[in-house]
Amino acid sequence: MNQPTPNPTAIWLRDKQAVATYSISRTKLWMLAKAGKIRSVSLQEPGMSRATRLFCVKSIEEYIESFLPENQTKGETE
Repeated sequence: MNQPTPNPTAIWLRDKQAVATYSISRTKLWMLAKAGKIRSVSLQEPGMSRATRLFCVKSIEEYIESFLPENQTKGETE
């Protein structure tokens, strides 16, 4: 199966594009969205049985960057 080609200027991505771009699993991506740690939107109009879910690039990048050493809070358990 062909991998989707990520658009470097995209603001919103489908799950397959986000997975390919950020090397995280589809399951992890959906769990992060459900937990409110990244933003996503459902493009479902009235009467539609299925929707397209898009994930916000900026929120994914902010989530990943939160794990950089300089963004970690020291002494959280102190």
